[in-house]
Amino acid sequence: MLHRVRNVTMHMHVLGALALAAIGPVLANGQAPTASPYTCTMLASERTEEAGCYIVASDTVDSLASGELYWHLYTYRTRDEAQTALAASTGLVAESLGKVWLFAIAPRSWRPPGGQRVSVVGPLPRFAAKKYEVRYLEVVEPAGRTSHTPVHRHPGLEAWYVVNGQHCAQTPGSTKVIHAGQGDVIPRGVPMMLTPLTSTQTERHITLVLLDADQPWTTRAADWKPESSCPTE
Repeated sequence: MLHRVRNVTMHMHVLGALALAAIGPVLANGQAPTASPYTCTMLASERTEEAGCYIVASDTVDSLASGELYWHLYTYRTRDEAQTALAASTGLVAESLGKVWLFAIAPRSWRPPGGQRVSVVGPLPRFAAKKYEVRYLEVVEPAGRTSHTPVHRHPGLEAWYVVNGQHCAQTPGSTKVIHAGQGDVIPRGVPMMLTPLTSTQTERHITLVLLDADQPWTTRAADWKPESSCPTE
C-alpha cells in the first residue's frame, strides 16, 4: 500500500502537468488537433468540453508497500461511500467518466470495503525513488479523429485502463492494442507512442503515471520511433 506524505490538492499539480503540453498529440496530417487529448493541462473540474486529457487526482507518497504491486480500480455509488471506504483503506478517490472511483496501488490481494471491482492492472514494475508521485488522468478522444502522442517516456511507469473503444501502445519491439475492459503497463524509461483507435467510436481511458517525484514527469524521446503503424480497427 502507499504510505502517504501528504494529500496534495490537484491545483498544486497544474504547473507540472503543463510539461506534457510540449509533447502534445500529432494528427495524421502532422498538425496538432484543436482539442488535444494528450496535453493534460487542465483539471477535470475545469473542463469546458469532453474531449481532451484531464487531471482527476494526484498525490505524493514517501514509499510503496513491499512485494508485487497492482493498480486497483473500484467504483462506488457516491463520493461519500468512496470516501468512507478510503478512510478504512488507502488510495485516492476521483470522479471520472461519469463514475466515482477509488484507485489504489497495493498487493493483488488488497480489497477496500464495499464498492465494485472494475479491474486490477499489473503487476507494476518496481523502481527506486526517494519520493513517488501518483497521477491519474482521464483521456477522451472522439470518433473520427486520428492522432497520436509524440514518442515520450516517464521517470516511472505508465499504466491505463480502457473504458471505451481501443487504444494502441507502441514501444521498442512491441505493438499492443488494448480493448475496452483491458489494461496494460509500460515500465519506467521505456519510449512509447500512444494512439487512440477511433475510426468507429470514441476512445476513453484512465491513465496512472507513477513516477519519481524529483524528476520532470515526462520528456520527449529521440532515441526511438515506431517502424510501422498501429493496426486499424
